[in-house]
Amino acid sequence: MANHISHTNQALPKLAELLIRKLGVPNYSDELIGDMQEEYGELMMKDPKTASRWMWRQTLLASWEGQKSLWQTPLFVSVITGVFTAMLLFVIVGFVVWLSNMDSTTPLLWEQILNGQIHYIVFSPDFWQQATFAVNNTPVDIFMFMNVPSVGWALAWAVAMFLLSKRYTMSPRVFSVVGMALSAVPYLVGYTVINTQNLDPKQIGPILAYMIIAPLYILPMLSTWAFFRNKGSMHLA
Repeated sequence: MANHISHTNQALPKLAELLIRKLGVPNYSDELIGDMQEEYGELMMKDPKTASRWMWRQTLLASWEGQKSLWQTPLFVSVITGVFTAMLLFVIVGFVVWLSNMDSTTPLLWEQILNGQIHYIVFSPDFWQQATFAVNNTPVDIFMFMNVPSVGWALAWAVAMFLLSKRYTMSPRVFSVVGMALSAVPYLVGYTVINTQNLDPKQIGPILAYMIIAPLYILPMLSTWAFFRNKGSMHLA
């Protein structure tokens, strides 16, 4: 009888318990560990290998559920949106300064410019070398970032997001995803126009400006809007 009790109350391995407490759902970890210990002890009496496999599988599932619930919290969404915005703004500013002061560049970068392939350019080491030089050695003029079509789209974006948020109940994550998707519309439109029309470089320049500067206006609005929206959700919770 004493032997039976010792097996059914066998403790989980320290690593498994640590993972559940640190990565699992916080308010449920103690109850889950207690249930797992009971089941683990019973399985150990029958087949230790099966018990071990079951225990680690449950540990991984519990850790995954805990992290998944964390990713859906308003605070996490706000942080990710803010970090993503900061990274993109850094890239956009570097690209605009580089393009505004570019006298010459590599044949590959020039070809990518003419094709509107900014998504390739920003991953090029040559671009970052030239952009760093441009930022460090040329004055940054605020007028580099003025673009009337981009202002128009930013206003349209704000109206669209306001109407969507009023009409539909969107979670913090959905709100941020929808906002980012709409902020990418100018890029997709510009890329399509450049690759479907026979344009010369002087015509491509304004389109590139619209593609890259519109998100420069929109992303700070999205990040700020998401923060205050999610802050309200956290207070309600």
